[in-house]
Amino acid sequence: MKTNDNTSFSIPSHVKEVDIFRVGQLIEVHSTDFSWKSNVVCSVMELKTYAKGRLGFRQTTPNKWRWSR
Repeated sequence: MKTNDNTSFSIPSHVKEVDIFRVGQLIEVHSTDFSWKSNVVCSVMELKTYAKGRLGFRQTTPNKWRWSR
């Protein structure tokens, strides 16, 4: 996915569940087992479109900021 700061962002295929945190302009994304972590500069809507639409992540818990596939 191309981000707002013209860098590339992707979630590795081994990551099955992520937590999302908003930190100012950054969105911090990390796997729930802490094996992977990254920051991305984009809107939450853009991240949702990428993660949920293209990678098959879904909100499976009451926590709207935890997505799994």
